[in-house]
Amino acid sequence: MYSGIKSSRNGYHSIAYPMTDKRNQTEERIGAFRCGGGIIDTGTIKGIREQFAKVWKRGKREIGDIQVYNILYSFSVNELDPAKEESLEVAADIVAPVLEKIYPGHQWTLVAQRDGKGGKVHVHATVNALASETLKACRGRQTSYITVREEIESEMEQHGIEIDHGKNHTKAEKKKTEKLKEAKKKDENNYSWMDDIAARIQIALTQTTRFDELENNLEKLGVQVIRKTKHNWTFALADAEDKKYIGKKVRGDRMSSKFVPGEMRCMIDANYKQMAGGSASDLAQCGKDGEPGGRQNPGEKKTETRHDKKVRLAEELEEKLLGRVYSKGMNDYRKK
Repeated sequence: MYSGIKSSRNGYHSIAYPMTDKRNQTEERIGAFRCGGGIIDTGTIKGIREQFAKVWKRGKREIGDIQVYNILYSFSVNELDPAKEESLEVAADIVAPVLEKIYPGHQWTLVAQRDGKGGKVHVHATVNALASETLKACRGRQTSYITVREEIESEMEQHGIEIDHGKNHTKAEKKKTEKLKEAKKKDENNYSWMDDIAARIQIALTQTTRFDELENNLEKLGVQVIRKTKHNWTFALADAEDKKYIGKKVRGDRMSSKFVPGEMRCMIDANYKQMAGGSASDLAQCGKDGEPGGRQNPGEKKTETRHDKKVRLAEELEEKLLGRVYSKGMNDYRKK
C-alpha cells in the first residue's frame, strides 16, 4: 500500500486529470467513480468543476491559492488483484468512507484506475480545500500524511484485506529514514551537525537552573529554538565553522528522548535543587509531564532514583559528546 497527499493551487486541473484520457491510454481511465460532500455526479468534468468553483468563489480562493488536496492510494497486487474487474469497485468502496471521515463537509471526488505503468489498482481522490458551509480550510489532521495512511489501513482491515507494507511502503518514510542517515553522517573532518547540536543542547541543560532561561542559554551556544509544541521542540544550528551547516534543523526527539520539554524541565529542576544545596538522592522523581514529584523522607535510605539515573547519564553523555564532537571552540562558547 502506497499513500500520499499534496496540495494543489490549480483545482481545475486536479479535478480533470484523473478523468482525462492520457496520450497513450492503455486501460479505461475511469474504472470506478464516487463523489461526496454535496457533489452531484453530472457525468461531465465541467459540471463537477463548477460545483467546486462555487465554493472557491465564496471563499475567495483563486488559482494560485490552495484550492484542493490530491490524495493517492495505490494497492499492491497482494492487496487487490488488478486482473479482477471487481477490484476497482472494492478500491472505491474502501477509499470513499475514508474521505468522509477525514473531510466532513468538504466536496470530494475519487477515481479508481489500473492504467498506470505497473498496472496496479490505484485511486486518485480530490478534496476541496474549503468546507462547503463554513468555508474553513483543511488543517491539522486533514493535511497530514500520517492520517491519510492510518485511516486507509484501518478501512482495509475492516474489509479483511491484509496490508502489504513492502520494504519501503511509503515514500515519506523512506525519505525520512534517508534524511536522518544523512544528518548523522560525518563529513571529511569527522563532523556531524546533528551531534554538534545535541552536544550544545546538553551543555545548555547542565548550565541552566530556570526553564525560562533555557532558550537564551541555547542562543549563547549557537542553537535556536525555531518551533515549540507541548511535547517537542525543533532546534536549528545558528553558528558553525562551516557555514553550509548553519540553519540545519532537527526535532529534539530525533536526537534524544531527553531533548523534549518534559525531560529537559526535569534536568533543569535537578540543577536548581543541587545549586540550592540538595543532593541527587534528595531530588524528586519526574512526573508524567516532567514536573517534580514529592521529596524523599529524611529517614529513608538514599538510593539512586529514576531521576538520579537520568542526571548521571546526562553527565556521562555530555562528556562523551564533548570528547567526540569538539576538539576546539567549545571553550569560547563556555566563556560567553
